[in-house]
Amino acid sequence: NDELAGPAVMQADLAVVCWEESGTKTAEYRRIQRIAGVAIALYPVGVPLFYMVLFFKARRAIWAEQPTTLSKALDFLVGDYDTTYFFWELVEVLKKLLLVGAMSVVLPGQISQLVIAFVIVICFQTALLIARPFKRVSDDVIALAAGFALVMFFFFTLLLKVQTLVEAVE
Repeated sequence: NDELAGPAVMQADLAVVCWEESGTKTAEYRRIQRIAGVAIALYPVGVPLFYMVLFFKARRAIWAEQPTTLSKALDFLVGDYDTTYFFWELVEVLKKLLLVGAMSVVLPGQISQLVIAFVIVICFQTALLIARPFKRVSDDVIALAAGFALVMFFFFTLLLKVQTLVEAVE
């Protein structure tokens, strides 16, 4: 039987009815969808864009090491990095957005998803290895070790997925 038993409700909140009996979306569900759409658009686009604008405006003061009100306010984002790589926090934000946001919707459950994620972490690890953006060598070492752990995580996850697929075929 293809008929649904009872109202269609939101999986995250069973108190929210999504569809009327007529098959149209409820007003509450449409409101939640609009809020979610704005949040989805704002965070992955807004945060990196906001960082870029702030970093662009403060770049001369940071490079010249002549603090302004803005560069002082950004110190919690740029203070641990060499002045050449003051923007590295933006790189970290983009890495997180790619691995958590984009990879959660790109080919979910397929081996290609793991391959893409593995390539992404290898690229970021290579960039980190070349740049060594931190002021303190110990911070570079910790970042490289954490990045290596991430590379190994995706590598072994990929191996497990391949093994599972091979066993399923046999």
